[in-house]
Amino acid sequence: MVYRKLSKRQKKDVIELFYTGSFLLKELAQKYQVSESSISLLITAHLKSRKFTTKEKND
Repeated sequence: MVYRKLSKRQKKDVIELFYTGSFLLKELAQKYQVSESSISLLITAHLKSRKFTTKEKND
């Protein structure tokens, strides 16, 4: 299998599909022809970015 980089749109799609709970990392990796570790890194980076951009209300 030839591995490739994901476009911005594909990254968004992967994240959306992952959060549906219907796909395993392995399935997403196969669907987008990338490694499981690439999918895992993408999801982890997304989670970290959300953590820093989410504002808590102190009311």
